[in-house]
Amino acid sequence: MRTALLLALLLVSACRTKHDTGQDTDDPDTETTTDAVDADRDGSPADEDCDDSDGTVYPGNSETPYNGLDDDCDPDTPDD
Repeated sequence: MRTALLLALLLVSACRTKHDTGQDTDDPDTETTTDAVDADRDGSPADEDCDDSDGTVYPGNSETPYNGLDDDCDPDTPDD
């Protein structure tokens, strides 16, 4: 019984250590390196994204006519 309790405590301790080091990128309240690179969480890094504050604007997205946004981050694609 003592061995099982000790093993359980060790596992809990290991899990807390991993989370506390900032490796948990699924928690939206935890600031990680990934969050700093992709602020709008659209999957496109800030250095490639023409508007990293809008998750609907990213390279490769379809251009929506007449919405006033560069949806695909390609200035050569007309918005009409």
